[in-house]
Amino acid sequence: MLGLILVTTSGCSPHDADSSGGNPTPPISATHPDTTQHDTTPPGTSRPDTTPPVAEPQWSVPDSVVGVWCGGANDQANGHWTYAFTDKGEVVAANERAGFQGHVVTKGSIMTFYVKGSTPVRSTWSVRYEETLGMNLLYLDGYSYVPGRCRS
Repeated sequence: MLGLILVTTSGCSPHDADSSGGNPTPPISATHPDTTQHDTTPPGTSRPDTTPPVAEPQWSVPDSVVGVWCGGANDQANGHWTYAFTDKGEVVAANERAGFQGHVVTKGSIMTFYVKGSTPVRSTWSVRYEETLGMNLLYLDGYSYVPGRCRS
C-alpha cells in the first residue's frame, strides 16, 4: 500500500533562500512593513473575477472582399463554397453539407479565420480583376471565387 506523508516546517517559504541556494532572505521587520495582500473575502462568499479579459483581435475585411462569393475546387463532392463577408469582419461560409461562421483578420496577403472552439486558420488571399470575365475574383489559397451565392 502506498502512503502519502506530509511534512510541514514552520517559518519556511520559497522566499527564504535565493535561487542560488545562498543566503536566506531576512524576515520582514518593522523597518520593512508587510505589504502582502491578504484575502479579506468573508467565508461563504465568492470573490469577483479579477482576471483581465483577453483582448479580441481587431476584426477586419478589406472593402474589396466584403460581399458574397462562390467558388473553390471544381472536384469537391460537397459542391462549391459560398463565403459571405461583412464590413465588421464577420464571415459565414457553407457548402451543401458543412459550414462555419466566425470572424476574420486580414494583414497583408494573409487572412486569418477565427471560429469559436477551433484553432485559427490562416489563408492567403487576394482580389484581382479578370479581364476575360469582366469582374473581380476573390482568391483564397489559390482557389477562385466569383461574386454571388453558389447553387451547388
